[in-house]
Amino acid sequence: MGAAVYFRRAAVSYAGDVARAATTNTGTILPAKGSPGKNDAHINQERKAAANKAAAEAKTNLENLQKKPNKTPQDKKDIDKAKRNYDHLKKQAEATGENHSQRKKGN
Repeated sequence: MGAAVYFRRAAVSYAGDVARAATTNTGTILPAKGSPGKNDAHINQERKAAANKAAAEAKTNLENLQKKPNKTPQDKKDIDKAKRNYDHLKKQAEATGENHSQRKKGN
């Protein structure tokens, strides 16, 4: 069996909310993962950054296709496909996540 690792808890301020952070046995403080609030960013920030990078590449590809003179019908299909791909990636890069209900519940 592996050795048990114990963490000491410490309060850390994160985007206005008080979150928990773990201190490893080496003394390094690790910030708590997760959303700071119910209406803040719920999207994985690494996934969002990757989509932003892919959207930039898709945009350059789309621009190169649009610059081509004397477009054939196949070129026009390729442009439409590249535009849809760029729009999809741009939507992923700009996504903020689900906005939870802000209406008062109950009495």
